[in-house]
Amino acid sequence: MKTNFAIAALISAAAVLTPAHATTVLFTATTTLPAAGNYGSSTTGLALTLSDNAGSIEAYGYKNLFPTTPTLPATATPPVFSGASETGLVVQNDLSGTRGLGVNDATNQDKGFIAPTDAVVLDFSGVNNPATYNSQTGYISSVTFKLYEDYSGADYEIYGVTGSYGKAGATYTVIQSGQMSNSTPLTVSTSSLYSSYVIGVNDCALDIQSISLNYSPAPEPGTFVMAGIALIGLGVTLKKRSRKA
Repeated sequence: MKTNFAIAALISAAAVLTPAHATTVLFTATTTLPAAGNYGSSTTGLALTLSDNAGSIEAYGYKNLFPTTPTLPATATPPVFSGASETGLVVQNDLSGTRGLGVNDATNQDKGFIAPTDAVVLDFSGVNNPATYNSQTGYISSVTFKLYEDYSGADYEIYGVTGSYGKAGATYTVIQSGQMSNSTPLTVSTSSLYSSYVIGVNDCALDIQSISLNYSPAPEPGTFVMAGIALIGLGVTLKKRSRKA
């Protein structure tokens, strides 16, 4: 009976520790794109303000960062040290009539979009984690990028960067890659948090419509205490049974 009770207590504690608490979203912070126009330069970026007191994301445009021949799914790191050059950014209506963020690359026929070989680097160092909104303090649980394909067949790649982008020692992880189709939005979500993200294309064109961050509560200390008590109880009960045997 005692063994059954201890096991039941452990199962109850595990239930508290798993999905229900982890998936609770307190609030969602979303970027707001500025009015249509050219922003940033080869030395400065564009600050994308986040709602809900979550800080801001600094965006930078790059030309010639990705190869023209796609390798999908992506396996290699973006060629940040082989001819890429920083440039400004453009906010304009995309082909769906929604404001989108692209690269100011005058040498590309798809001007104002993230066009072949172009990329946008999103620096998250100005993002608040944790953030407090409406008296609720939350921690980033997921990041979502909403992209739009402006010309059919865009071969997109999204990387997460650990360390300082473009600097020695930085590492690059493929979050998702593939080919967009039918001029439809693409939503990519990840629970993996990085210091910055790289979004680019090998062919055709896309833009970034928005970036949003879900903030969830941190696990409460009491849930770990409950699990600990259940484990101790189970251990003691099994030990007593083994002695009697």
